Amino acid sequence: MITIYSVQITVFRLIIKMINFTVNCNLLIVIFIYINHKIYWLIETKYSMLCFITIILSGKL
Repeated sequence: MITIYSVQITVFRLIIKMINFTVNCNLLIVIFIYINHKIYWLIETKYSMLCFITIILSGKL
Protein backbone atom coordinates (compact mmCIF):
# COMPACT_ATOMS: atom_id res chain seq x y z
CA MET A 1 0.00 0.00 0.00
CA ILE A 2 2.80 2.43 0.93
CA THR A 3 4.74 1.64 -2.28
CA ILE A 4 1.70 2.36 -4.47
CA TYR A 5 1.27 5.68 -2.65
CA SER A 6 4.91 6.64 -3.16
CA VAL A 7 4.71 5.68 -6.84
CA GLN A 8 1.63 7.88 -7.21
CA ILE A 9 3.50 10.76 -5.57
CA THR A 10 6.51 10.36 -7.87
CA VAL A 11 4.25 10.20 -10.93
CA PHE A 12 2.42 13.29 -9.70
CA ARG A 13 5.73 15.10 -9.21
CA LEU A 14 6.85 14.12 -12.69
CA ILE A 15 3.60 15.44 -14.15
CA ILE A 16 4.01 18.70 -12.22
CA LYS A 17 7.59 18.99 -13.50
CA MET A 18 6.41 18.39 -17.06
CA ILE A 19 3.65 21.00 -16.69
CA ASN A 20 6.08 23.50 -15.19
CA PHE A 21 8.53 22.87 -18.02
CA THR A 22 5.92 23.37 -20.74
CA VAL A 23 4.55 26.49 -19.01
CA ASN A 24 8.06 27.92 -18.73
CA CYS A 25 8.74 27.18 -22.40
CA ASN A 26 5.47 28.81 -23.41
CA LEU A 27 6.25 31.82 -21.24
CA LEU A 28 9.69 32.13 -22.81
CA ILE A 29 8.18 31.95 -26.29
CA VAL A 30 5.55 34.54 -25.39
CA ILE A 31 8.16 36.86 -23.86
CA PHE A 32 10.38 36.41 -26.90
CA ILE A 33 7.53 37.24 -29.28
CA TYR A 34 6.52 40.20 -27.10
CA ILE A 35 10.08 41.60 -27.08
CA ASN A 36 10.40 41.10 -30.84
CA HIS A 37 7.05 42.82 -31.32
CA LYS A 38 8.18 45.74 -29.14
CA ILE A 39 11.44 46.11 -31.08
CA TYR A 40 9.55 45.90 -34.38
CA TRP A 41 7.07 48.49 -33.11
CA LEU A 42 9.89 50.84 -32.06
CA ILE A 43 11.54 50.48 -35.47
CA GLU A 44 8.20 51.05 -37.20
CA THR A 45 7.39 54.17 -35.18
CA LYS A 46 10.90 55.55 -35.68
CA TYR A 47 10.66 55.03 -39.44
CA SER A 48 7.19 56.52 -39.62
CA MET A 49 8.41 59.51 -37.57
CA LEU A 50 11.35 59.92 -39.95
CA CYS A 51 9.02 59.76 -42.94
CA PHE A 52 6.70 62.27 -41.27
CA ILE A 53 9.59 64.65 -40.51
CA THR A 54 10.96 64.35 -44.06
CA ILE A 55 7.49 65.08 -45.47
CA ILE A 56 7.18 68.18 -43.26
CA LEU A 57 10.72 69.31 -44.15
CA SER A 58 10.20 68.75 -47.87
CA GLY A 59 6.92 70.68 -47.61
CA LYS A 60 8.76 73.60 -45.95
CA LEU A 61 11.63 73.46 -48.47
